[in-house]
Amino acid sequence: MSCSCVSLLLAEDMVLADAFSMFDFCGEFGLVGVPVWLTGWFGIGVVVLNLSVWAITNNVEAALLSVGDVLGKLSGKGRSMYGHGLFCLSIFVYYVGLNAGSLFPYSFSVSSHFSHNLSMSLVVWMTLIIVSCVVSLDGSLASFVPESLPWMVGGPVALFETISIFCRSITLGARLTMNVIAGKLLICIGLSFLSPLLLTGGVFSVSGLFLLVMMFVLVTWEMVVGLIQSFIFTFLMVMYFDEVSF
Repeated sequence: MSCSCVSLLLAEDMVLADAFSMFDFCGEFGLVGVPVWLTGWFGIGVVVLNLSVWAITNNVEAALLSVGDVLGKLSGKGRSMYGHGLFCLSIFVYYVGLNAGSLFPYSFSVSSHFSHNLSMSLVVWMTLIIVSCVVSLDGSLASFVPESLPWMVGGPVALFETISIFCRSITLGARLTMNVIAGKLLICIGLSFLSPLLLTGGVFSVSGLFLLVMMFVLVTWEMVVGLIQSFIFTFLMVMYFDEVSF
């Protein structure tokens, strides 16, 4: 086969390739959980760094303390629940590790898949429902209908409130998935313009240097977005915990 035919086939494959194929897992399916396990070990390392045996407060501990203070100020009744702060910080550190690990080349972005985020949001949602029913079943059922509402309007309002509560598990995971995918697609689009310049040696031109700087900006922005999305996921979880009836 001639070189021209090979070039045409490669060009055809590049054209037919979908932008979302970058989120496909190309290895064995038994290795899908490796990033999750690595993030778990990352969380253990963070806990070790925050042990009280250290005489001086390190940067990681200071950052986690500041995040914990912000979440504590935002929390209302949820602060009285045992282990509330540790649970919220664990979720935050977990997603920060996943989002940071997905920025490495040839890594599998777990947080950009709706199946993973839906599993996490379903666990949080079921925990809220079970805790609310165990603590106060009457208060949980009474929260579906506002006070002093006519009985004719109470039925539709209770139905809409039930639907909205059931949709929380979907929206919590879908919001994180869409925001992470949007950032990855921006980097993919930027690399599609930068790769030909790197191959042709035009990266040292004015346009090539500008595009290279923009790629550094996009990667930095993706790191910030991953941190913000982790905080938003934890913040919404804290707000949902605050609605538990005591």
